Amino acid sequence: MARRGFPAEAARIQELWLAGRKDEAVAAVPDEYLEENAFIGDEQRIRRRWASWSPPPLSTGLIVDVPGVEELRLAAALRDGS
Repeated sequence: MARRGFPAEAARIQELWLAGRKDEAVAAVPDEYLEENAFIGDEQRIRRRWASWSPPPLSTGLIVDVPGVEELRLAAALRDGS
């Protein structure tokens, strides 16, 4: 998070987490960070973001965590270019 331009936020989140204030730590994650680093929203929004996304330097993969089969199918379709 710090290397991606959010050093102060990363430090604050770590401080909260280590203090056992996990809910506050999660709430402290900036929306801008999530927007830059996650594909969140409806299918059309995810497709638009995917079309303009390129992996950061030194990236070796993409973590996929989806709530169900339909979302997994969308991830597979995007990977396959459809």
